[in-house]
Amino acid sequence: MARRKRKSKQPHTPEKERALSPRLRLGLGVAAVVLGIGLLVGLRSQRLAELDDIELSDIVPYAESASAQPLARLTETSLNPKRAAAQLGLDPNDHEAHYNLGREHHVRGELQQAIVHYRQAIKLSDSDAAAHNGLASALAAQKSVDKAIVHFRRAVEIDPSYAEAYVNWGNALISRGDLEGSIPLFRQAVAAKPDYAKAHNNLAVALKRTGRLNEAYHHITEAQRLQRAAGE
Repeated sequence: MARRKRKSKQPHTPEKERALSPRLRLGLGVAAVVLGIGLLVGLRSQRLAELDDIELSDIVPYAESASAQPLARLTETSLNPKRAAAQLGLDPNDHEAHYNLGREHHVRGELQQAIVHYRQAIKLSDSDAAAHNGLASALAAQKSVDKAIVHFRRAVEIDPSYAEAYVNWGNALISRGDLEGSIPLFRQAVAAKPDYAKAHNNLAVALKRTGRLNEAYHHITEAQRLQRAAGE
């Protein structure tokens, strides 16, 4: 009896591939889109959660100084800056002495006395960027933002790398609702001092509040990294 020939398996031709590929491509494309959307939604939710708790870092109104006066010595009551300096045995014509007195009064929340000494420091040396920043910060704390801006601007004219002054200026603008105006200032602070965590943090806050979440996430992540590196 003659054996029946087995039918040979048909080769997988390019024509068949072309016939099937539109369906496959459509299915795979839909699956990829769904997966991609899911991942993006998950990532966005995670980033939003991480951004929920960020707040503006406080202003940095004064620079550290080795010659700053101890708080216990600040017992003068006069608002005459030269007389007050003399009460402490300081040179009334030394702009650094007045800056340091302003700084210490500022630490104690005695804004009016701080302003008096900052102004005297500037009167004696208009090129004292720290005194301009200190005076501006004290004025901003008294809600005199327009007057403060004059001195923040002068501080960064004297020292274009003064990151703390840019941050304080940005904070002052935010205090009166000018988020957009604060962003370039925080960017300047980051450019001047890339390892300044407060600048990254405050830039992240402003970006978040103006809806730029991806960039905000980048800067808050960097702020947190810098804080961890500094042991904060």
